[in-house]
Amino acid sequence: MLEMANRFDVYLHDTPSKNLFSREDRRISHGCIRTEHLRELAGLLMQQPIEAIDQAIETGSTTRSDLPQPVPVFVIYETAFAEYRRQIAISP
Repeated sequence: MLEMANRFDVYLHDTPSKNLFSREDRRISHGCIRTEHLRELAGLLMQQPIEAIDQAIETGSTTRSDLPQPVPVFVIYETAFAEYRRQIAISP
């Protein structure tokens, strides 16, 4: 899990249920952001090889580390609605 300081307690996390990534409707995360390649993202953000991230995970304990450089995260939720309009042909 990658924590981000925000007033909504939204964070990035992986899931053991990988099949959820193939769902069309992925709004089942209760406000958090399910992240498919979290280890790779953590390595990129921490500027460490994935092997170092894996070793930290294998300890089984929680590790909190600040990023070497702050990274802004912008989360934008957009809702779209489709409206069906039936065309009626009128004959002269």
